[in-house]
Amino acid sequence: MTHRSRLRAAIAAAVAAVTLLGGLALPAGSAAAAGATARSFTTPLAFSNPSGGFISYKAGPSTGFWKQRSFSATTHTTYAAAAAAADSVVLPDAGGGAAQVRLAGGDCLMPFGGSGGGATLSASPKYCLVAANTWSVTTEGRVVFSLLSKAMGPTQAADKGQWPYTGLRPLLLPGGGYPLADPRFRAEPLVVRVDRVNDIARTAVLGGTATKGAEIRAQGRQTTASAATGAWSLTVTGLAVGTNRIPVTQRVGGVDQDTVTAVVTVTDGGTVVPAPSARVDLVRGGRSDVPFIVQNRATRTSMTGVVELTAPEGSTFTPEQTTVAAETNRTGEGATWTPDTRLDLTNGRPGDDGRSLRFDLASNGGTLAADEYYRYTLSVDTPASAAPVASEMSYVYRGDSSAGDYRAVGSTPTRVVGAATIDTTVGGAVPGGTTDWGRSDVRAPEVRGPLTLTAPTGSRLADVEARRTTDDARQTNYRIDYSADRRTATIDGPADLTDAFWGADHQYAAFRLTLDDDVRPGDVLDGGAALVRSASGAASAEGSFDVRVDDSAPSLTAEVVLDDDVTRPATISGVGDADGTVTVREGDTVLGRTAVVAGTWSITLPSSIGHGDHTFVVEQTVGDRPFGRAEARVDLGSAVDVIEPENGKIVPGLTTVRGTGAARAEITVTADDDVATATVADDGRWEARVEIRPGHTVVPVTASQHARGDLVTTDAAQVVPDGPQELRGVVVTEPSSHFYTPLADTTVQGTATPYATVEIRAQWGAVLATAVADVNGDWAFDRAFGPSARYALTATQSLVDGRGSTSPVFELFADGSFVPLVVTSHSDGGTYVPGTVTFAGRATQGAYIEARNQYDRVLFSTRASQVAGAWTAETMLGPVAAYEITITQKAPDGTTGRITLELVPELDFVDLAVTSHVDGQTYRPGSVAFTGTGTPTAAVVATNQWSQPIGEATVDAQGEWSFSRELGPSADYDVTFTQTFRDRSDVVTLELRAPVWRPLALTSPVEGDRYAPGEPSEFVGTATPYSTVTATTAAGNVLFSVETDVDGVWRNTRAYGPDNVYRIDIAQQARDGRTDSLDTFVWAPDLPWAPLTVTSHVDGETYRPRELELRGTGAPGAVVEITNQWGTVMGRPVVDADGAWSLRRVFGPDADYALRLVMTRDDQTDEIGRFELRAPVWTEIELVAPAPGEGYGDGEAFTMTGRATPFAIVRATTSLGGQLFETAADRDGIWSNTRFHGPSYAYLIDLTQESAAGVTGDHPRFRFAPADFPAER
Repeated sequence: MTHRSRLRAAIAAAVAAVTLLGGLALPAGSAAAAGATARSFTTPLAFSNPSGGFISYKAGPSTGFWKQRSFSATTHTTYAAAAAAADSVVLPDAGGGAAQVRLAGGDCLMPFGGSGGGATLSASPKYCLVAANTWSVTTEGRVVFSLLSKAMGPTQAADKGQWPYTGLRPLLLPGGGYPLADPRFRAEPLVVRVDRVNDIARTAVLGGTATKGAEIRAQGRQTTASAATGAWSLTVTGLAVGTNRIPVTQRVGGVDQDTVTAVVTVTDGGTVVPAPSARVDLVRGGRSDVPFIVQNRATRTSMTGVVELTAPEGSTFTPEQTTVAAETNRTGEGATWTPDTRLDLTNGRPGDDGRSLRFDLASNGGTLAADEYYRYTLSVDTPASAAPVASEMSYVYRGDSSAGDYRAVGSTPTRVVGAATIDTTVGGAVPGGTTDWGRSDVRAPEVRGPLTLTAPTGSRLADVEARRTTDDARQTNYRIDYSADRRTATIDGPADLTDAFWGADHQYAAFRLTLDDDVRPGDVLDGGAALVRSASGAASAEGSFDVRVDDSAPSLTAEVVLDDDVTRPATISGVGDADGTVTVREGDTVLGRTAVVAGTWSITLPSSIGHGDHTFVVEQTVGDRPFGRAEARVDLGSAVDVIEPENGKIVPGLTTVRGTGAARAEITVTADDDVATATVADDGRWEARVEIRPGHTVVPVTASQHARGDLVTTDAAQVVPDGPQELRGVVVTEPSSHFYTPLADTTVQGTATPYATVEIRAQWGAVLATAVADVNGDWAFDRAFGPSARYALTATQSLVDGRGSTSPVFELFADGSFVPLVVTSHSDGGTYVPGTVTFAGRATQGAYIEARNQYDRVLFSTRASQVAGAWTAETMLGPVAAYEITITQKAPDGTTGRITLELVPELDFVDLAVTSHVDGQTYRPGSVAFTGTGTPTAAVVATNQWSQPIGEATVDAQGEWSFSRELGPSADYDVTFTQTFRDRSDVVTLELRAPVWRPLALTSPVEGDRYAPGEPSEFVGTATPYSTVTATTAAGNVLFSVETDVDGVWRNTRAYGPDNVYRIDIAQQARDGRTDSLDTFVWAPDLPWAPLTVTSHVDGETYRPRELELRGTGAPGAVVEITNQWGTVMGRPVVDADGAWSLRRVFGPDADYALRLVMTRDDQTDEIGRFELRAPVWTEIELVAPAPGEGYGDGEAFTMTGRATPFAIVRATTSLGGQLFETAADRDGIWSNTRFHGPSYAYLIDLTQESAAGVTGDHPRFRFAPADFPAER
């Protein structure tokens, strides 16, 4: 169709539509009818894009006879740009009538392109001829064509055959469109506020302002903003306690404009809550005031509601209470209250029983401040007959207010005061004897306070206890205080409580009395009393009692006898006293009464007492007085209880029935016609199995228990045995030889689902037999076969629910016939378990069987059974190889057959794992070894992020794989490892990061730390991952060189010392060549400080002139600087690890030295300020021994001694020049020499000395002869 024909068709369609709509009468608001609408506005054809920005429509040039103009569409980021690019038109007012829309040149606008979704916009003077060609503007600003409801605004791609040829053109959509961007249609921002919160109803009223006429939505609810003001209000419900965040959305012109979240906080219990009130004592027979208090936690301007009250138990509200005054304060209980008539309760309405009362509440103006307390006081009447019970006056304070609804539910505790009755019972005793336990019971649910027992005259309290009323358990934490004469005893509560609790809901007092020795038998001792006092000192409960003096002590005993024969009832029996009558009770129930005969009694316990733990009270009377009391306990176990199966559907078959009961009881379980028995174990459990056949009706599974004591109980489960059975496969299993004896009965057996009907057919379809599987699923039949046929049997099972299945074919052969080779252990294309593999199958009776692999290697050979034709053989296969195995048989008559199997190893799919690296790890640049695990024989391929393969491997038989790849030094890698095994695969992805430069750091030791000499010290630090860290001394010696780990951590451990002070330079070199280093680290020994000493010499001593060793002690590692009196440094020895120092130095020969020694280590010093060493002083040589005239003895050593210059060399020579000895003087100048002389020689001896300075001197010659030698003449 040509462009001109399309235009004609469009005009014709419009005219036809007008005709159908009601003839050619023109609409009242059309331009043809009125020329123009009464109200209109001029605006550019610029529209707001819901996705952001603006869209402009602009007409193009007119074309053809019809002067039709097409429109282009453009997008803009600002309204100003969009308005400048658009054509302006005059439009009817929003929400008003419809009118033709014209361009400035007079051309009318109309949709073009049919009624479908692809219509566009065009203009032509010819369109003005159709009166129905009108447009209207919605209140949201959408421009809609009246006839077809198509609206302007959207865009579509340009038509290549129509202007503008490229770009965008208008798209007019039915029921859609975008609003005009004219400011009058722009959405106002949504404003949301929380006007009201109803904490009790958990609702809230939201309100605010929005675009006029906009739709407001929240929580699936909606409302419309006022067309005049834009105001709106909406109630939200179903709120939760706490903070609720509720999105509120403004929708304008069918488009969501903006969303604001309203935050609503719901307070649990509301903002009017119960407040504490002190307990009120209600006086019996009197009237009491009982208040209740609530707290208002929110500011309000109004409150309206009702108050509902319930009086304490046993009390009623005082009649004619129609108004209750309100009082307020800001602190609650215990403070001063101020009347507030605005909150008075009015219009009081009592209930029929007087225990309920209802009031109205309506505040009459003014602000009710937050955090105020309201108190109301009610009048309560308590009758004189009221029990001393603790109760409360409860209230519900509820209604509505300017701050939302409220509901306070609370109570004021109360108790009835006044003395309750105490009943006391106690048996008698002989003079000086002690009674059985008696008891004092407070006849009220609860009474508080210490209980005082007073013994009757002539008796004293032997024992007193507080016992729990419900189970007689002793309350060990109650305190008991006896008087000195034990005539009274007071029982008080636990040490951490102020009150004892007595009564039916709490405790009673138990006691025994010891009678005085001088009381007379038959007397009744009175004066006994029991009294409970309240905290105020008033009697809360009281009572009196007496005790009878017996002639003799009762001998009553009781014991329950329970026979193992479950048919025999239990008995309770014992001994008693002459003329005694014994009554047995359990609780308030009398189980039997009997007389004591010949000193004994016995009662059969009725089976009606039932199972459980029983305590029997046995009381004996003699005449009309109590005489003895005893107790006996017995546990008769539990009644039978069927735990399994539960009521309902079960699967038919053997059903396990489990339950509990009394130990050693006999259990009989019945279900349909099946019966099973069991005995209850000592732990109370039992189990039995019964068969329940399929059916659709209820089957009772009944367990009957006959327990010791002749107690019989039953329990049952109601089951329907039509639950879905597990469908087992039906198979033919016998004859396992697969051979039959011709024309003789052969038993065919198999298994199926229990109770299934099994039909057995031959290969030609004939039913050979029908059987029914038993409870275990077994079935069988007997039949003759033959004489020579081969049978291919199939068994088909059918269940009662219609399910079924068919067995594999089971072949039967006549004895002696050729049978095709069958492998039963494996199937073609199957798997084997690596290792020793057992092959099995069937063949012709006595046939030879051989198996070879694809390489023609014999795997095994064997022979089939002569009877059944079965064969088995073993061979080693695997661990991961695939096999093509050919198995052949050769029958005894030479007939052969073969079968081929392809087998692969039975390998479980093992998930791929990378063990060498973890995701996100930093890799070591260079050759990187990847290792992992997976499925044996699987292929593993690794690719990088650029889909390039970086390595591949095959998983070995042990499930391991590996490959190496050069990586780095600075690239990051996303490596994908893919494992493929048969038809399965999986993937592991790792991100491997190149080492990131990290400055070198030393974390341990830190500056100031020291090393322990000879012990390992660890240096730890961080650097770039996989970089090399080297530590060297100042002398260039390498202390260590290590590589950092994946985390950039480096460490080295070695010993240092013994007393070196190391100056260590540490540097790193990264894999990419980058380097850095640390400041020199001083590493000194951790040695103890010791004072400086000189040990080789003493201050002021004479030194030996020559090289001397000056020694001493000090602090290890310290430097000792030694200077002389002239300031010359003589040496700087270092104190070694043992704390010793030494200095070798030539001293002398004739100078005196005044030394100064200073020891320094770090910031510590010690000093010897002056240490003197004296040079030797010349001293003439002296002879001390021998004395003049003294001689030597024959064969005896003689010691010559004398004095000389210190350290001088002393020589002795004879007059003939022979040297007798040479010795040195010590620092004190003392010299000596010991030697033998003689034996009879008279020596003439010359003594000389030579000092260290080289000075010489001599001694006069002297004679030295034997002692008995004649004197010289």
